[in-house]
Amino acid sequence: MANNKLKIPSEFITAQKEQRIDFVQDLWDQIAQDPKSVPVPESHKHIIRERLEEYRSNPQPGRPWGAVRDEILNN
Repeated sequence: MANNKLKIPSEFITAQKEQRIDFVQDLWDQIAQDPKSVPVPESHKHIIRERLEEYRSNPQPGRPWGAVRDEILNN
């Protein structure tokens, strides 16, 4: 990664963990306002293509989320 990192503000370093998490979430929300500007790694694209191809070749193997959730919660 390039050596053009921003400095972490001292307020962030001394803040409570919950405040730091909120701050990071706010940062991500700013970045995610334009989803097309967020790069998607090639490895993720590859996985998506594989799963889509698998689904198209056999679209019936899935189960409704409610059934899966109930099975998980009952075991």
